[in-house]
Amino acid sequence: MPHTLEDPPLVTPSGQDSWWMRLGAETPGRVHGCVQPDCDRGPIAATDAYCRTHEAFLGWGPRKPHPLHYVAIGALRVVIAAGFVFTALLDSMLPVWGVALLSGLAIAALPLRLYGLGRNAAALFWLVAAALGLEFWFGAFTTRTGLLTWTAYVGLAAWWVFTALVANSGGGGRAGAAGFDRGAQLVAVTLTVTLPALGAAVVGEQWRDLALILAIGGVTGALLVAAIIGVLRGGRHLDHARPPQIPYLSRPLALRWRVQVARARPGRPAGPIDRLARGVIAFVHVVVAGSALGGTRLLSALRLLGYGLLVASAALVNWLVRIGVEASRRILGSIVAASLVGWDGWRVFRAATLRAVRVVLIPFAFASCAAVTIAWWSEAVRRYLAEGQWLTLAWIGAGIVAAAIALTLIWIALSGQPLNVSLRSAAHSANIASTKGLLILALFALAIGAPGTLLGIGPITWGWLTAGVWVLLITATALHLTARARPRRDQRDRDGKAATAPEEHQTSEDDTPAVEPELRRPENAAT
Repeated sequence: MPHTLEDPPLVTPSGQDSWWMRLGAETPGRVHGCVQPDCDRGPIAATDAYCRTHEAFLGWGPRKPHPLHYVAIGALRVVIAAGFVFTALLDSMLPVWGVALLSGLAIAALPLRLYGLGRNAAALFWLVAAALGLEFWFGAFTTRTGLLTWTAYVGLAAWWVFTALVANSGGGGRAGAAGFDRGAQLVAVTLTVTLPALGAAVVGEQWRDLALILAIGGVTGALLVAAIIGVLRGGRHLDHARPPQIPYLSRPLALRWRVQVARARPGRPAGPIDRLARGVIAFVHVVVAGSALGGTRLLSALRLLGYGLLVASAALVNWLVRIGVEASRRILGSIVAASLVGWDGWRVFRAATLRAVRVVLIPFAFASCAAVTIAWWSEAVRRYLAEGQWLTLAWIGAGIVAAAIALTLIWIALSGQPLNVSLRSAAHSANIASTKGLLILALFALAIGAPGTLLGIGPITWGWLTAGVWVLLITATALHLTARARPRRDQRDRDGKAATAPEEHQTSEDDTPAVEPELRRPENAAT
């Protein structure tokens, strides 16, 4: 089924999904036509109340209506007529309000007969709103201000609960792949409290501070949840390339410095002086060799110590570089993951909010408007039956149109069809129903007002409504008969001309004066 929102492909909920996933996206039952064999089912929409080919009522299903159906329709008509009669007898709006309640239920729920859940939701919205509208009109249990305030609070709470349920289930199929991310669902669920809380802050001052705290908490909580999930998922976005490192120096070789000392001349010393000199020279040789060996070892140790310091410094720098790079990568990865889950959470939140607005706020708002309208309309009907002012008829007609539009928008929102299909279906059903209703109204007005007008029995008499409806019916019938008679008259004229044409042609040939053959023009000569 095509949809109007420019979003990722819609995942149609199955019959096993939860009710909040199916509401507003429910697959209708099998579309059927009327019982006539030549009925064209192609152009029939799931919300059509009448057949497109024969304008037959489709509420009975594809089968032929049972006689009990006609009995039920007759009983319903009697109830409607009794509602107007008792309104006039009791001088109370409640009987005709009951008639308006039943009519509104038919307008809101009948087009959704193939949507089981949508039909029940429309009926629930309408019945609850009608009860609240009646209390708003009479004010028997509370003041109007208190009723409006608490109704707004309850409606916002229901909107929040439904939005949270849809967000927890992935946004109703409008969020694409983001709807399958559990982290995005948690972010969206946390964020769902924001808009209802802001609405509650606008409704009244009693809970404004708490509502503002909840709204701010919803935004900050969603950011916190996204940050926590980003930290947990940051490793998915890490760059595992080895960070740059300072190369280590090679270990220096040990020093092997040696002092080459000339050996003493062989032979016995020549004397004491020679012996003494040889001892001094040997001692000097030993000192020099030992000094050279000690210096070599000392310098080797110093070189090794310097090498160790350089290696330790390089290791420390490399460790700091590695820790810094890893930390920055993890921070960046967490930021990226938090941003991604936050964006996906926003998509789920948007999809869930749009679904909740369409199937909760809009139906309840228009049901409330229609409920207040029928209460006002019922009072206008009571006043017209009591006073008979023709100006009241204008308000009655305006109330009928306003309530019918509001109730039509309820099933349009709950059906989930493309808007053009729903509008075409609503126009088709309204056209046929208004025509039939006008005819029934004329008969009811004539029958109900006859005893009071002709016999003086009862409070209802013929008035502006009866006269206006019958003038309209007579005018429409006259125009219809005139339109039908015009083609027949034209056809008779054409048939008469065709019948007289051969006789006139024969007469003209007989009256043609004789002329010379060579002067006559051949009939088949080219012009």
